Amino acid sequence: MSFSGIMKIAVVALILYAGWEIASPFIDKYVLTKEVENIAQYATINSQERSEKEFYSRIKNKGGLQKLLVGKPVVIEKDDYNKTARVILKYNDSIKIFGFLIKEYEFLIEANAAKVDKKF
Repeated sequence: MSFSGIMKIAVVALILYAGWEIASPFIDKYVLTKEVENIAQYATINSQERSEKEFYSRIKNKGGLQKLLVGKPVVIEKDDYNKTARVILKYNDSIKIFGFLIKEYEFLIEANAAKVDKKF
């Protein structure tokens, strides 16, 4: 293989690596948004404490997302009278390429849910 062929492969690999590192925070945000929406629905019929434990359990099972959630970034507000729940998640993420910080983000994810009784 010639030197120009090796360079082409190296450039393509570098572009793919940079693309993955740039897209990673937004992929994580999408996954966390879906989890927050699910937990909001879950919280309508379960206690705040149980809902919070379930959220962290689900995130722990997702693997690398746990590193984003430092401390207790999730807030669950529940209204038992109206059977509604509101979940707010605030966390920081960043884009790093070869260890160099490119950009930092602060994400805020909010979801509301209400229990719907099926009346047929």
